[in-house]
Formats: sequence, C-alpha cells, structure tokens
Amino acid sequence: QDCVVSVWVTCQPKALVVVRDLFKEDVLDLSWAADGSTLLCCSMDGSVAAIQIEPHEVGTPLPPAEQAARLSQLYGAAAAAGAADLPLSADLLALEAAAAQPPPPAPRRAAAGPAVPPPTPP
Repeated sequence: QDCVVSVWVTCQPKALVVVRDLFKEDVLDLSWAADGSTLLCCSMDGSVAAIQIEPHEVGTPLPPAEQAARLSQLYGAAAAAGAADLPLSADLLALEAAAAQPPPPAPRRAAAGPAVPPPTPP
C-alpha cells in the first residue's frame, strides 16, 4: 500500500515534499483549495488532511480570471470553463456523442394490400 503524499514542482528533479504515515490506507484523492497553497487529501481509511504549502515554495497562485485566460489560451475555451464540463469517462463521452447523433431512418416497409381479403357479399 502506498500511503504517501508527494508534491512535485515540474522544474525540480526531486519532490518538494514527501509526507509519510499521514494515512493508514491508500490515498484516494488530492485537490488544491481555492487559496492555492492548501493541498487537501483524503484516504481510503476515511480520514482527510490539509497540507499547507508556502507560496514561496510553489509560486504565487494566479487570480481566477488570469488562470481562466491562460487555460483558454493553452487549451481552448472549454478548458477555462472548469472541470465541471469535463467528461467523467470515455464511455460517458461516447454515450454523449451517440445521443447527439440524429436517429437512423426507420426501415421502409413495402406497401401491401390488406392482409385478409375483404368478405364476399352474400
């Protein structure tokens, strides 16, 4: 089991920080808080932790408007809209694409006369 949280700065050859024994079970998810310097962590054991990192260690967070502008410039307007617009899985993306397609035309049925001949007059 890997119960370790490590934070990397891309331009550095080593991790900025490695936190061991923070959790008893695997780390499930990490997310930066809105302040840009608090890393929130949760574990399979049900516990959560907040790791405070000083801005001089990772850089000053961009204001939201500037962050959106840079994301839009790099990846297009959809990326700047945020993670809420991202598909959760490839299967979901395929389902959404299929739902956007018009339905195929109904099969044509050959014109046929009545299946039962009309009754003959007495």
